[in-house]
Amino acid sequence: MAKPKKPKKYKTHKKRRPYTLHKPNGVLSAKVQAVGPKHFGIVAVDPAKGRTKWMLCDFYGDVLVEPAKVDHSKLGFDLATLRLCEAMTQHEIKDVIIAIERT
Repeated sequence: MAKPKKPKKYKTHKKRRPYTLHKPNGVLSAKVQAVGPKHFGIVAVDPAKGRTKWMLCDFYGDVLVEPAKVDHSKLGFDLATLRLCEAMTQHEIKDVIIAIERT
């Protein structure tokens, strides 16, 4: 008869990874104050396997570019970059931060 297997022991805490992002704790305030909240943009990116969605908002959350899909190809990324640059010029965005959702 075979011996019963011992249950595996798991560590109760995980070692914190050095690349884990946390709340900014005021990191953006100097950048926003320098250009003004109406001229500070936030690009939100939701990556996926086949396509990615992105959108542009100002600091107050007013949507400047509606969510759009990006194909994972050179042409798709070039078009998204071009659309972002055009929107930044049109809405007079002087500084931008890009936030990518972790999956």
